[in-house]
Amino acid sequence: MTLCHAVVPLCLFCLRPVSVYLADHYDSRFDSLTKLIPLESPVLRDDLEFWTDPSSLSWGVPVHHMLPTHILTTDEDVPEQGWGEVCRHHTTSGVKVQKQLSLYINYLEMLAVFLAIVSGVYCVASMS
Repeated sequence: MTLCHAVVPLCLFCLRPVSVYLADHYDSRFDSLTKLIPLESPVLRDDLEFWTDPSSLSWGVPVHHMLPTHILTTDEDVPEQGWGEVCRHHTTSGVKVQKQLSLYINYLEMLAVFLAIVSGVYCVASMS
């Protein structure tokens, strides 16, 4: 069931409550594979309703792998205390404030991506 996210949009949001319900009623360490799980719960009925509604399943998503339409390259330079981005012919860079210097590198890398997207919005919009 967890692979259905590839073809059914929003399925993970609807699958989680069902998974929690099943985990409350079945433990693979102790229960037999033939154990019957009650399905009369009003809570479960609401969560399963998504899967019985044809319109939920007919939205569809592309089955093939989508190729990127834009490539954004970012770099976080800790010793130099700056960041930069390149998107086609658009470049932007910036300097971190003192408060950001003590943050973890993974956070700083994601911050560079965020700042690049925010600063390059017009670049991406002009390419579509």
